[in-house]
Amino acid sequence: MDARTLIHNATIVTGDEAGSVHHDAALVVQGRRIAAIGPTAEPLARYPEAGRVDGRARAVLPGFANTLGR
Repeated sequence: MDARTLIHNATIVTGDEAGSVHHDAALVVQGRRIAAIGPTAEPLARYPEAGRVDGRARAVLPGFANTLGR
């Protein structure tokens, strides 16, 4: 199983068609994929073994990585 990383207490801008923005939210990354997005408390409870990154006062924009086209 790939290691999981959980970014919590962040603002997550999903970039979906609805333009969803999740405040005080968490995102779980497993390997190269997003495993979960939700209110901070839910992923913290569901993935207690995940490495944690405090995203307080930060925005996470999944899917916008490596957009420079190098």
